Amino acid sequence: SGGGGGGSAPASAAPAPAAIPTFDYRAPTAAELAQVRTDWSARDLAVRDARIVAEGDGPGYHASIIQHAVGANIHFGAVIVPAGVTGRLPVLAVLDGLDQSNPVMTLDWPLTLMRGNAILVVPLYRGRTLRFNSQLYSATGDFCDAYDGAADDTIALLNVVAALTPQADMGRV
Repeated sequence: SGGGGGGSAPASAAPAPAAIPTFDYRAPTAAELAQVRTDWSARDLAVRDARIVAEGDGPGYHASIIQHAVGANIHFGAVIVPAGVTGRLPVLAVLDGLDQSNPVMTLDWPLTLMRGNAILVVPLYRGRTLRFNSQLYSATGDFCDAYDGAADDTIALLNVVAALTPQADMGRV
């Protein structure tokens, strides 16, 4: 009995794990870019009803809360400009990741990114609320639309920043 151990039949093999898809890092084709341009051209991302509704200064910065319209929704966003800026600075869009567990946001986290070398733009997505200087600003719209709507909200706010913030170098977003 030449053996080897065990006396029981081998268990059936576990199925092979599914292949993990890889991201395609190739540049988009001309046709893909044309399709995106066509899709975006149908969206209303123009500057509409834009106004500054609150402002405040902190150590090394000036913050403005902007209200504007995106489609049928009232949208808000914060623009944080380093103090004493005389020229134009690049723009950094600070996106909060659509945290559904915390619909009220503040500028505490975005301000940790302030280094004085960029203008921070913080969109407030649909159905979210921003607390700034003890006031609440609530964007209308369905939070569940935020994933597709987040792009609209961000691009529309960047268009407002281009119109209202002369220090913003929109060629470096």
